Amino acid sequence: MARQANERQSAKDRWQNNGIQELLPTRFSLRQQSILWVSGDSGNQDPWVTGFSVDVFETLRTEEHVVASIFGHTGTDESPQAADFQKILLARIIESAPNLSIDCPELLSLRRFRRPLTPKKVWDIIDSLLLHLKSLFLVLDRIDAFEADGDGLAMINLVQELLALAEKHGPKIKILITTEQPPPRRFEQDQDRVLSIWLSTRRKR
Repeated sequence: MARQANERQSAKDRWQNNGIQELLPTRFSLRQQSILWVSGDSGNQDPWVTGFSVDVFETLRTEEHVVASIFGHTGTDESPQAADFQKILLARIIESAPNLSIDCPELLSLRRFRRPLTPKKVWDIIDSLLLHLKSLFLVLDRIDAFEADGDGLAMINLVQELLALAEKHGPKIKILITTEQPPPRRFEQDQDRVLSIWLSTRRKR
C-alpha cells in the first residue's frame, strides 16, 4: 500500500511546482523504455520524489490498472533490507491482483510458501504471474533505502532483475523508480531501457 507523503517541504519544492512536470514524458507512454527513473535531491527537506510516487500510485489505481508499490523510506530508524525486496514485491502484486489466486492456484499454493523461498524462486514466481496479467505497473519509491552498506550493489542487482522481467514481458510491464541520487551510471547510460530524469531542489549557498 502507498504511504502518505511527508509534508516537510516548501510549496514550491513539491513535485507539482518544482518543474519536474516539464521534464516528464506523457504519463507512462514510454515507447521503448521499461523504466522511468526519477531522482532528486531535496536538501534538508523531505524527498519530493516520494510525494510524486504516491500521486502516481493513486492515479494509476483509480484507473483500475494492476499497480503494485513499494516505499523504501519508512520514516523510521529501520530501513528495509534488500533481501526482503523480492518478497515484498511479490506480496504487493498478489494484493493488487487478487484474481491471481484463482487463475493460477498452483503458483500460490500454501505448500509452495511453506518452503523457504530463495530470491531466485521469488523472481521465478513473479515471472510466472506476469503471464496471467494483461499489464502491470510497479511504483518503487526510494529503492536506495534498501541499501545495507551503501555500495550500490544491492540496488544494481534489483534493477537488473527488473530489467530482465521487462525484456521478457515487453510493454505489459512499466516501472517507476525513484531515488534521491541519480541512478548508477550503467543505467543512466542505458537509454534504450531506462529513461532517467534528475531534478535537485537543494538550496545553493
